Amino acid sequence: MSLDPVLNFSVVEVSTGYDDSATSIVLANGEGSKLPDPAVGGEYNLVWFDYTTYKNPADDPNVEIVRVTAISTDTLTVTRNQESSGASTKNTAAKTYKMILSLTKKTMDDLDTYMDKLDNIEASADVTDAINIASSIVGVDGKATPIDADTIPTIDSAAASVLKKFTWANIKATLKTYFDALYGTVALDNLVSVAINTSLISDTDNTDDLGSDAKQWKDLYINGIANIDSLVADTADINGGTFDGVVGGTTPADGSFSTMSATGLFTLTSGQIKFPAGVQVSADVNTLDDYEEGAWTPAYEFTSGSVTYSHQVAYYTKIGNMVHITCWLRLATRTTPINTSLTISGLPFTLWANSDRPNAPMRVGLTTLTGQLFGYIGVSTAIISLLAINDGAGSVISAASFLSNNNSEIGFSFSYKTA
Repeated sequence: MSLDPVLNFSVVEVSTGYDDSATSIVLANGEGSKLPDPAVGGEYNLVWFDYTTYKNPADDPNVEIVRVTAISTDTLTVTRNQESSGASTKNTAAKTYKMILSLTKKTMDDLDTYMDKLDNIEASADVTDAINIASSIVGVDGKATPIDADTIPTIDSAAASVLKKFTWANIKATLKTYFDALYGTVALDNLVSVAINTSLISDTDNTDDLGSDAKQWKDLYINGIANIDSLVADTADINGGTFDGVVGGTTPADGSFSTMSATGLFTLTSGQIKFPAGVQVSADVNTLDDYEEGAWTPAYEFTSGSVTYSHQVAYYTKIGNMVHITCWLRLATRTTPINTSLTISGLPFTLWANSDRPNAPMRVGLTTLTGQLFGYIGVSTAIISLLAINDGAGSVISAASFLSNNNSEIGFSFSYKTA
């Protein structure tokens, strides 16, 4: 607690009248400079009265004590009805109202409180004596949270035990220096090596964090074994080591990296490597940019007639831009086609425009054929054309003659390059 500020002969005139609830009071021009600033010296009480009628404030039945909490030039911010004086109107016509900074009962009560704290100090007592100091501060108000500018008295044992003071900022700086020397400090933004005191880490699992979303570590280098339950990272560089745990989240499928590199052997003991649905073409000849596997649906193509199938078994595997296909195609029923060329449609990918025409021999059964059956893919198409090779000469396969049996079948496999 501190005493209210006081000034000699501090009387100010109020610019106009006010009701009993007004708290923003405007003084006559220039009058504000006669009063202390509460922001500097603290709040204080003023006696507000009718100066025209009563030269002595004690004679005014509507005299009131207000507390000034702020001042801005000539405008006061006040709290009404202080010291039980009663809030009253101050707006009688043709009356001048003034305020006086003077002693009030609160001022005397505050002085009494201070005097009570000094009652136990001996006359002419040495104020550098610890006992006298203790007796003078017993009973003062406490403060739960100190700020840097707060002052604490002390007896200087290194200077003949004279009374000195230091601030809360001094205490914090001294304690920091002490504990830094005791436990060591680490610059976490460029951490090279550190022996962490185990007393600084919780014994409870899944409790302590290194960094946060707002304060992230840049690089973490581990020479040894790191047991990681879950790793979430944009880039993972694991050199010649193993990673046991989950990459990216609660399940292995959640792992996601923009870049992942390994200079040693990269081994999967379980799970898979998944490629995106769309091809991510890379110009790097050492980069595998796509993998896909599945089934495709082969079908004979001819001008007229119709067939049904008992078997349409066909599969493909695409690695990068190379496609490997297999096929077993067997009829169930047919109506005789006319004598036109015969092709097979349904390839899963189109042949690359700059490719040659890949071909392969085919196995046939219950068909009318002279020579060896071969198939080839036309450039920029997904269709297989059929040829019969006999004595070095090739001829187009006739749909009418080749599909002459209800149970005719064909089987083949070969590879080709797609875009």
